[in-house]
Amino acid sequence: MESHLPASRVSELGSTPRVLIVDDNREAAKHLGILLELGAYETRIAYSALEALAVAKLFRPQVALIDIHLFGMNGYDLVSLLRVQPELEGCRYIAVTGCSGPLAVARSVTARFAAHVTKPVIAEDLLAAIAGCLSVEE
Repeated sequence: MESHLPASRVSELGSTPRVLIVDDNREAAKHLGILLELGAYETRIAYSALEALAVAKLFRPQVALIDIHLFGMNGYDLVSLLRVQPELEGCRYIAVTGCSGPLAVARSVTARFAAHVTKPVIAEDLLAAIAGCLSVEE
């Protein structure tokens, strides 16, 4: 699978763009990780909001895929906590959810997610959303 990033943006970001995957469904998270690694991304997976907070500080992703319906803390609350971390300045967030209706999309917009991707995830849609996040001028 080829990278969906412009060559100039890849060199600007360094060798491999970093994407954090946050999903309490282990199989879904692993599949997304495989997909993204085939697409030339470096990934880390967190299976809970608390794990995501710890991993994100060390990994410093450029993009984080946040499942909205996490056990213990929803993705909207998690993204609010991630946004205030100085190590994550400039990180862009993509909501990943089974909810596709207009209210769900509006809530993602209100929470300042850069994109809203509906499960089951279509690879091309997700890769396009990530590439769009990475191509945004800071």
